[in-house]
Amino acid sequence: MMANTIGDFKLIQILLLRVRALLQNPLSVVEYFHNMVRVIIEGVLKQGMFGELTHYYGTIEYQSRFTPHLHMAVSSSVFKIQY
Repeated sequence: MMANTIGDFKLIQILLLRVRALLQNPLSVVEYFHNMVRVIIEGVLKQGMFGELTHYYGTIEYQSRFTPHLHMAVSSSVFKIQY
């Protein structure tokens, strides 16, 4: 990535500061992410926003910016397939 304008340079500086902060305290990143996922599962999925939750499964990956993200498959009564 090459900085062509002052705005690009400032963006690169901000991104570098974020990466530095993440690398200095990775446990806080993991705890924050865990709490966010737990709130989504408990507060949205299990409360019936998409019908009765029958099953969920997720896998966590880390992006190149050292931040976690989640891929999740959800099965509920709303999305039941009729054969």
